[in-house]
Parts: sequence; C-alpha cells; structure tokens
Amino acid sequence: MDQTTGVGKKVTTSTTTYTLFDRSEYTDDKAHKIYVRVPSTNATEYATVSLGTTQMGRLYGGDFMFIPWQGDQDIKITP
Repeated sequence: MDQTTGVGKKVTTSTTTYTLFDRSEYTDDKAHKIYVRVPSTNATEYATVSLGTTQMGRLYGGDFMFIPWQGDQDIKITP
C-alpha cells in the first residue's frame, strides 16, 4: 500500500448527525474507498449513513459497508 493516504479511524459516542468524511478534504474524481463498521454486538443499535442529502441506509450492530467514493459529496452518519 505504497500509494495510500488518509487512512484513519474515527470512534464516536455521539447520537447526532455529523460529517464522517468532508468532501472539501478530498480531491474530487479519485478512486477513494470508504469502510464504515458498527462494532456493537447489539442488533437493535444502528447508524444511518447519508451521501450528501441522500440517505443510503442503516448499518446495524455488526454490519459494515465498503464503498467507492468519488469525493464530491459529504458522507454523514447518525449513530
């Protein structure tokens, strides 16, 4: 992974919507990859993931997503 940049980890206990990935911090039209996981073992806990103003869906305890991202819209999460 000699060309990897921006690898990081974010942990939160917040229950309000916040920007997980801010488009202004990334270059548009690149081959970004996003991995988001809900580490809870409680299947009733979830996080709602949004791309720009579009709600993509919910990740429940134990779920994850790995998606390509162009970097042209914010990715927000509501735990």
